[in-house]
Amino acid sequence: MAEIEGIQDTAEMFAHLTRHRAWRQLHDRGQGSDRCDPFRALGVARREQSYSSVLAWLLRERRYAAFATAWLDTVLAPSAAPPGRSGRAVTDLDGQALEAADLTCQSVASELPLPSDERIDLVAQYSSGGGRHVVLAVENKIHAGESPGQLDSYVRELLRQYPDDDTTIVVVFLTPAGRAPISLGDAGADNDRLHVRLASWAEISTSLGEYLPDRENEEHRQFARMISRHLQEGLMGETPDRKDTRALFEDPDCARTLLRIYEQQPQLGDMRDAWVERVREWLEGWDRSWTEIDSRVYPTTRGRKIS
Repeated sequence: MAEIEGIQDTAEMFAHLTRHRAWRQLHDRGQGSDRCDPFRALGVARREQSYSSVLAWLLRERRYAAFATAWLDTVLAPSAAPPGRSGRAVTDLDGQALEAADLTCQSVASELPLPSDERIDLVAQYSSGGGRHVVLAVENKIHAGESPGQLDSYVRELLRQYPDDDTTIVVVFLTPAGRAPISLGDAGADNDRLHVRLASWAEISTSLGEYLPDRENEEHRQFARMISRHLQEGLMGETPDRKDTRALFEDPDCARTLLRIYEQQPQLGDMRDAWVERVREWLEGWDRSWTEIDSRVYPTTRGRKIS
C-alpha cells in the first residue's frame, strides 16, 4: 500500500511541475530567436563605450527628459553615497538641496579627456537658477577592472579642471549592480564641492521602463523598451528563462522534482548510442556517404571534455 502511495505521490509531483505556469512558459517560449536586440545587431554588446554613449544620448535627448530627471534624482540623493563616504546633499549657493528639476542640462559628452590625458566615460554639465553649476562625471565599469587609484586620480583631475567655488562635482561610479569602487581612497574627501555616488545599470533599466517617452513618440517608446530589456537580459542576465527557472526552484515541490531529475541524469556513456544515431540521421539528410563514418565519443563519463 505504501508503495502505491509512493507512486501516486511521485506522479503528483511531476504533474505539479508540468502544471506550473513557469514550466509552461519555458516550454512554449522556445529559443527566443525572434527577439530584437540592437546592441547585438550592431556588434557592440557588452562593449563599455557603447553603453556610455547610449546613456549620454538618453541624458541629452529631449524625448527622454522624464527618464533623465528620474535618474539624475537617483544619483544626486545622499543615499547613493558609497560606504565610508559622507552622504552630504548636493546644494545650491544658499545651501538648499538641489533636485533634477532645478537643473538645466548644458552639455553631455562621452569619453571626455582630462588634463592628465586620462579619459572619463561621460561628463554632463548642468546649471541651476540659483547660480550653482553641477558637473556629473560618470565612470562606467561593466567588465574591465579598476586600475590602482583610478577613481582617486579622476577626482583630483576633476577638481583641478573645475576649480570654481560655484561648481559642484558629482562623481558617479556606474556598474551593472551598483558595487562600490576599490580605487577610491581619500582624494577630495574633505572638499565640500565633491560628491561621490554609486549607480547601477539595473536602476537605469528600471527607470527606462517606467519613464517612457510620450505616446506620440512611439518609435522612441519601442527603443526605450528594447534598451531596457537588453540591459536587464544581456547585461544583468535576468532573462525570461532564468526568471521562470528561479520561480520553479522557489516552489518546494517543483524544486524537489527538478533536483531528483538532476540526481538521476544519465551518464554520457548511457546515452552515447542514442546520440550517435541521431547525429548519423542528421548527417544522412545532407550526404548519405557521411553515414559511413565511424563515430566515436570520448570519454564516457561526465565532467571531462568530449572530442
